[in-house]
Amino acid sequence: MAALAASPALAAGEDARAALAPAGAVETVGLFNTICVETQPDFRVAEVLLSDGPFVYQPADGIWYHQSLDLTVKLVDVRGRPGCSLVMGTAEHPRSALALLAATAAGGEVYAELIDEETNGRSYLRALVIGGGQ
Repeated sequence: MAALAASPALAAGEDARAALAPAGAVETVGLFNTICVETQPDFRVAEVLLSDGPFVYQPADGIWYHQSLDLTVKLVDVRGRPGCSLVMGTAEHPRSALALLAATAAGGEVYAELIDEETNGRSYLRALVIGGGQ
C-alpha cells in the first residue's frame, strides 16, 4: 500500500499540508469512486483522469498530489495485482469518513483505514481498491 504522502508542497512538510484545505469525506468518496473504483480492473483510465484534473504528478515518488486539498493518489502494485490508493487529510470525524470510503466497495476489493489520528488537527485516512484477478 502507498505510504502517507504529503500534499503538493513536498519540501515544506507538515506546515504546507496545513495550508491546504482538508479533504471532505463526501468529495473524497466522489474522487475515489471516479478515479479508482470506476477504473478497475487495471486503472489505465485513472492516469488520464488524474492528468486532466487538479492533480500534479511527482515522478520521484509516483504520487499524484491534489493542488488545493490535502489529498493524494498513487497507483500501486499489491502482490502482483494493480491497485489504486488514495490518502486524505480530513478535519471530519475519522470514523464517519472511513465508513463512507468503505461503503464504495461496489463489487470490488476495497479497504479503508486510519493511518494517522492527528497531524495538523487532521486525521489521515487511506482507501485502497485492488483490481485484476476478477
